[in-house]
Amino acid sequence: LVQHHHFWLQMFCFQTGFKKWIMIAHKLGATGVRFDVSKTTEEDILDENNLNIISDKYGKLIDFSDELNIEIYFENHYGMTGDPDNVIKILKRIPRIKYLFDSWNWNHKQVSQAWIQCIPYADAVHIKTFYLNDKGEDALINVKSLCEILLSGGFQGCWTIETMPLGDDLERPLIKG
Repeated sequence: LVQHHHFWLQMFCFQTGFKKWIMIAHKLGATGVRFDVSKTTEEDILDENNLNIISDKYGKLIDFSDELNIEIYFENHYGMTGDPDNVIKILKRIPRIKYLFDSWNWNHKQVSQAWIQCIPYADAVHIKTFYLNDKGEDALINVKSLCEILLSGGFQGCWTIETMPLGDDLERPLIKG
């Protein structure tokens, strides 16, 4: 991914090989790497034990990556991080972590609450889209409202768009003409 002045490697596996991926990111000239916190099940619980484990693992990642001038990001990615209260607990416990806010990866009853609560902590944003109509509006997510919240909150970080086409949209050309 290349956006703005940032180049990130996005890692979906938090358990193994993190030093290798940080070193690869450094060799590629990346400024940050994202590692996810949890599985994608809502049964994941952020109790004190899990918070300590997450804090310890991210602390080690950050300590190692500091030597290479690479920032470590975490993203709300369902499971325990699909709850905005848990995201804030993690951010407060690990003050040197960078936060990649994903507009969609929330427990779906908490999306509006999550946008309001978590955007102020965001260092970067994934605006997830699924199906854009001819006016550039998405059927599943109110991109305009999200952008208004980001702008009114003074967000100045990296903006990214993550497109997840659905069904027939996989065959639809990106540009008509």
